[in-house]
Amino acid sequence: MGKLGLNTPTRRQLEQVLACPEDVRQLKRAQALLWVEEGEPVSRVAEHLRVSRQSIHNWVNWLKHRNGRIVKRIEDQARSGRPRTKSDMLDEEMSLLLQTDPSAFGYQATGWTNPLLRDYYNKQHRLNVSHQTVRQAIQCAGYRWKRPRYVLSRRPKHWRQAKGGLKKGLKDRKRTMIVMADATIITETPPLRAAYAPIGEQAVVPITGNRDKRVVFGAISIFSGHLELMITTHWEALTWQAFLYQIRGVWRGWNIVMFIDQGSPHTAEDSQDLAKALRIEIRWLPVATPELNAMEGLWGDGKDVVLANRPTSTIDKSADTFCLYLLGLSPKQRLQKAGILSGNFWLTN
Repeated sequence: MGKLGLNTPTRRQLEQVLACPEDVRQLKRAQALLWVEEGEPVSRVAEHLRVSRQSIHNWVNWLKHRNGRIVKRIEDQARSGRPRTKSDMLDEEMSLLLQTDPSAFGYQATGWTNPLLRDYYNKQHRLNVSHQTVRQAIQCAGYRWKRPRYVLSRRPKHWRQAKGGLKKGLKDRKRTMIVMADATIITETPPLRAAYAPIGEQAVVPITGNRDKRVVFGAISIFSGHLELMITTHWEALTWQAFLYQIRGVWRGWNIVMFIDQGSPHTAEDSQDLAKALRIEIRWLPVATPELNAMEGLWGDGKDVVLANRPTSTIDKSADTFCLYLLGLSPKQRLQKAGILSGNFWLTN
């Protein structure tokens, strides 16, 4: 190509760019133009800079036909770029779409599946996408196929703050027994837990099909670990009141503060009147917060150890076995399984 015939100001600007480039591209282009100006062949310049000869010709043309400062004349101009692919379109919408209900778009389904998503994009956007494309878009959106879990919808939003007020006035009380009470149901259908089984065979637990049940009331002292249990056939105000008499009989002469949930047998007017008469102070746990009740840990442990996956001979035997196991634990073991000794129990930390 020969010399470019650059004037002195233009050459000085190229040298300034060469001395203080903003990036590697500016450095390469300024160096190439100066070498061509000095008479170096385009092929040799391209070889030194490891670019094509067409790139060198493009830079020379930009320098000659563009106006403005040298830095602006040798930089890339704005380009439209490649057109959007199907994957790009899916990635933009997938996260929001997975949060909607398919029924809002006329589908008789409660949740999105890969075939439903493919049908949606075909009808709504006229995009014929593959199973793999949809799957990749779901992964890019940060979603996985998961089994949902139950969440108590009645739980107050500020239940964690509400539990703080439950401890008010307990610290300096004398001769006060703090207990947590609850009830659980034992049915003829045993609870199922994961267990080993031969490969290719279903793990089975024989059941009678009967719906007989027993209700077990329980109360534990958070200090001593003493446990009181009562088996009955119904969960109602009368049976709960009988359990209140049992509790008062055990801790005679003590000021009893009892934490319980707001179940209907507990909140019945007769039950509350009886608790006052027996000098049992009731403190209500926030609605739908079973994790605050230490008895839940004991119930779960007892069912896992003595009832899970075991065929029921009689409902009375299951209830007796369940209670005998809990009563056979040492006080320290009960406090541990109830979570009271964890160091994070809300009532003792």
